[in-house]
Amino acid sequence: MKPFRAIGPVPLGARYFLGFYPSLLLKQLTIFSYLIIVCAVRDGLEIIENGTLAPLGVLSDVGDWLENTAEKSKKIVGISAFLLSGASMDVDVIVAGQSVLAKAYSIRGNKLVKKKASDVNPNTSFMVASVSKTIVWTALSMVFDAGGFALDDPINGKLPFKVQNPKFKNIPITYKMLYAHTSGIKDIWSGYKYGSECPIDRPYPTPLAQVVLKGTKKWYKIRPGKRENYSNYGSALAALLVERHTGMEFSRFVKKYIFDPLGMTSSQFFRPSDGTASEQYRYTRNKKKPYKVADGGYCFPDWPSGQLWTTTADLGRFTTVVINGGRLKSGNKCVYGPETGKKVFEKTSGESGMGWFLYSGGAGHDGGETGVSSDLFLQLQNPRVAVGWVANGELTDNEFNVLTKGLLDAAKKMGTVPFPPTENCMRMWNSSACADDKGFMIKGKQCQWIGQSLFRINKFCKKNSQGKSIKEWCPVSCTNC
Repeated sequence: MKPFRAIGPVPLGARYFLGFYPSLLLKQLTIFSYLIIVCAVRDGLEIIENGTLAPLGVLSDVGDWLENTAEKSKKIVGISAFLLSGASMDVDVIVAGQSVLAKAYSIRGNKLVKKKASDVNPNTSFMVASVSKTIVWTALSMVFDAGGFALDDPINGKLPFKVQNPKFKNIPITYKMLYAHTSGIKDIWSGYKYGSECPIDRPYPTPLAQVVLKGTKKWYKIRPGKRENYSNYGSALAALLVERHTGMEFSRFVKKYIFDPLGMTSSQFFRPSDGTASEQYRYTRNKKKPYKVADGGYCFPDWPSGQLWTTTADLGRFTTVVINGGRLKSGNKCVYGPETGKKVFEKTSGESGMGWFLYSGGAGHDGGETGVSSDLFLQLQNPRVAVGWVANGELTDNEFNVLTKGLLDAAKKMGTVPFPPTENCMRMWNSSACADDKGFMIKGKQCQWIGQSLFRINKFCKKNSQGKSIKEWCPVSCTNC
């Protein structure tokens, strides 16, 4: 197995929670605009990178191990992984298996599906399931960092409808409850669409606000804040709150303020149509029809909770920033400041930080959906390293453990990343980036009045007043920033 190393200036995803974490010879050099890929062969040698020894022997060994692990497992069709390590915060990508099988049977209808077989490569895009939530929590934490809310603030003040457990009407749902999955919102599993039913240029046909309005009607019969009940729709609600605070559709916000600045050019919340997307497989144990496939992918209403498509190189870029306290690898820009960068990994409730699940010495998130499994783990104590992987198959708990532990052991051998800088930085988004016109009035009310009702948003934001559209007067309330 040949590992692909992201060297040099790399600019800066069950849907159920599984709940476990384990604690040279230069053969080819290809230079891209922002990424250098080195294909290393196993020969026990090392090369000098930026004045430090790069243990490419370790990379080659872990590449061989990943390939062997994938070959032994019927459930792992293909897999891509990254390791983040070393003083220069190198991101190394290793791959194994196939992104597309020549033959499988449709999950819907059991029809034979034939395709041109394809191997996984560093540009292969996977849906990463609940690892997607780490993007949601990072975006919401950017709003927190800008002073948009305190953890114990009720969320209803920013929503165009009320979100409330009917059994506990006097207990408001707070931001902390969303981060910690203690709101009590119960998931619903309807609304999945498949293949051509899904849009090619956006995550889902229905606007997020309407999805969340419908998806927050079922509740656990337990006091909000008392117990963790993992909630995908709670995460979708968090994404909607990002929209209401920033005035931007969630997918646009994360593209402009996370994906683009971090160089995550292969990341989006809908299946890519450029041929890089892996297919999603389920091993059936049927010798005649061993694999079923979600041919052409699928989409679902609460898409922010699990529908991110990305590469592990992009996931490594994101992880580099998070483990660096929110700061990009070079320069003075950051997604949030150093205090928030530390706070996101501090316990807020139960075993959760600000959306991150906390474990002894580390934090992370895993994920699983039809035909996909994923894991992301950051070790926050020395040696400070991080690993992540995604496979187009439905893996067992033991396989999750084996993969993450094996990658983590290899990353530790490659050296610790530095602790985050403590000095202040330049936020890429702040609350002054877009604002409603405080002088504009409609029916004697300011813009905020429109944003407090989904009915009024739909009624007034499409109309004109005083020479221009109301959404221009009220870009935050009308989600027009």
